[in-house]
Amino acid sequence: MKDKNCGYCVKGEPLAKFGIYICDLSVSMLVLFKEQSHPGRCIVAYKDHVSEMTDLSDEERNAFFADVAKAAKAIHQAFHPIR
Repeated sequence: MKDKNCGYCVKGEPLAKFGIYICDLSVSMLVLFKEQSHPGRCIVAYKDHVSEMTDLSDEERNAFFADVAKAAKAIHQAFHPIR
């Protein structure tokens, strides 16, 4: 389900105000924040609008966290954060 008031669901102008769409992942999308006080600051947003993690099935949650891990690996390779 999409929410017409959600910047992540709508993409386009609402999203462009604060972020840069990078790519779609299996069940989510990766958005890099324009404000980079922490280099690589981004969000992995689930493709369907959900309010809580508890709204996801086990399978959906596992796929989402696989996307989070994939994004984290790419961010580490691109920005080389200090651990």
